[in-house]
Amino acid sequence: MRCHAFLVGEEIPIAENDLVSNVNSFEYNHRPANISVSFEGKKVVSSPFIAGASPFTENLYACKKYLSQGWGGIIIGIGNEKNRNRTYKKGKPVSFKAHLKMNDAIQIINTLKKEFQNSIIAAQLRGDSETLEKDFNQISPIVDFVEIYCEESEDFDKAKKLGKNSLLVLNGMGYSKSICYGAKNKKEALKNFAKGFTFCVIDPSEIKRTGQGIEHLNAQTSFAMWRDGYKTIKEWCENNSSFDIEDSCEDPLINHLTNPSACIMCGKCTQCPNDAITIVPSRWIYKVDPYKCNGCGLCESVCPTGAIELVSREKSIELTSKGH
Repeated sequence: MRCHAFLVGEEIPIAENDLVSNVNSFEYNHRPANISVSFEGKKVVSSPFIAGASPFTENLYACKKYLSQGWGGIIIGIGNEKNRNRTYKKGKPVSFKAHLKMNDAIQIINTLKKEFQNSIIAAQLRGDSETLEKDFNQISPIVDFVEIYCEESEDFDKAKKLGKNSLLVLNGMGYSKSICYGAKNKKEALKNFAKGFTFCVIDPSEIKRTGQGIEHLNAQTSFAMWRDGYKTIKEWCENNSSFDIEDSCEDPLINHLTNPSACIMCGKCTQCPNDAITIVPSRWIYKVDPYKCNGCGLCESVCPTGAIELVSREKSIELTSKGH
């Protein structure tokens, strides 16, 4: 109650039994101003921020988690090419190569559409794909839009002929009147709202705790709008272009193998952008360098068995001391 009163500018009440308690800011849903926006008149979306295609959006578990946490939508990368290496480093979404097959992506999309009817569900295809037209015709009817990522102008020209339900991206910059693609961080996203964009696609790794800090971003944006007396994000951003939403002061979480019996040593977690994870399957060794791990959570997102969790450093030390 006292925390709420402080945030909304009301007189702080005095409690009879004034006890100290802790509140996880990532779970505190506080939106004094409405930041929901309409998507082409079809649905009202709770947040203008869309999680871009990345390893974080390649499995159903992670997609459900991000939409539940407060993302307005997600983009699922699809890559049907054989033997395509998947690389990814934080802050460089251009290096992401999707490997999710079309049939698997369709299953995930259909499930998400049933559970999150007011969220944007989109797909990403690559302009250099040999099956681009076929894939576009197959996926376009079941998603809100298809992002076609192009690195060459020739691919861009080919993609323009596909249809209206496409968001074209060339060298990291998007071409859409309502959806901004290319914001490298939260501050850039806010600036683009001032330019008239309705939605902004952001790499989930740019949001603290692998995108799970999105509710903090939503709440901070909403509170700033309410505080300054604006009813729309566009109006507020036009007058606060230098404003930046800061991360909360909570200590970052780190990787920990909390369920060793579930680990199958598949090695997917070693895609870690900070090279913090080392495994030796032949000796059943799993190590995490706590000085390299920054809690981005890619490991947790790609783990197929739920063996990994993000925990506080104190919790990690406690579990390690107990032999876990």
